[in-house]
Amino acid sequence: EYEKTETRDTFLGKKHICPCCGKDLHAINGVRCYFDGQSTIDADASTRVINIDLSALPEKERGVAMLVATDFMNEQYIKKNSMNPLKAHKMILLNDEVQKSLIYEEGRVFLNDVYATARKRNVSPWAITQALKNFDKYPESQDIIKNATTIMLLKQDIMDRDFLKKATPLTDAEIDKVISQGGDPDDKDDDSRKGELCLIDNGKVVFVKVDYLVESEADVVETDIRKIQKMHEKRKEAAS
Repeated sequence: EYEKTETRDTFLGKKHICPCCGKDLHAINGVRCYFDGQSTIDADASTRVINIDLSALPEKERGVAMLVATDFMNEQYIKKNSMNPLKAHKMILLNDEVQKSLIYEEGRVFLNDVYATARKRNVSPWAITQALKNFDKYPESQDIIKNATTIMLLKQDIMDRDFLKKATPLTDAEIDKVISQGGDPDDKDDDSRKGELCLIDNGKVVFVKVDYLVESEADVVETDIRKIQKMHEKRKEAAS
């Protein structure tokens, strides 16, 4: 919500332009709780996993909220992780569906800065997106790929073939293999090729297949509603 009124501490006297309409922006008023600078997260350096779930937020707000969450992790954990090799913890910063934050120029610059800081603080920054080509739209996001030492590719769209050739060391034959990974997507009952991926590490390419442990992992990774229903039906039968 944008308001055209002067306030005492409006942006410290600096002039800003509204990104929506291009008019002078004098103040911003909002009610979203994730912008108030507070957090209910109760964690310290000994906490093994912190998961900030933004799925309940409106779709159009998730990109900005992801940046807010990343800033929190950067200030509270990454910057505070000691550079002393005897004290520093090994940490991973993982941003899922990072493409939602890449639409903002300031967000792209911010993420580049966070990732650069992370590597110096014994933190491994991970960026996850459904298509590698999502990083091709902006110079700042292209730098994320250029600076990545490791890339894990699942099945990619055949329309992204030219980009894969430009952005990775993959040969034409290897790109063909990446495009066909996982088998036929229309064959919903074939799990035999689930877990296939291409690993690019410091320019070296290897294809691997990760074991899919249906009994222990399906609840976490399965997205097909039919298979989820079948799993619950089998459990009910077993319980009865």
